[in-house]
Amino acid sequence: TEERRAELSKVVGKYEEETKVALRNHRRDFLDDVKRREKEEKLPEAVVKSEEEKIDQEIKKLNEQISSLADGKRKELMEM
Repeated sequence: TEERRAELSKVVGKYEEETKVALRNHRRDFLDDVKRREKEEKLPEAVVKSEEEKIDQEIKKLNEQISSLADGKRKELMEM
């Protein structure tokens, strides 16, 4: 029914947000590790900046993929 599809769509949105939060947490942990290594191993600032840019690009790409998959699933649910 229409109500059930709306409920399932909300579930998809919930999983989408949980996945994005998990990615943000991994990003934060990664950046914390890079900054720790910067202090301990005296990493050059250029290396730190490069690592930050790389992780930001990857997270952005993954977030776009997650959104695309969730949108596709919502569309599929509403077409049933």
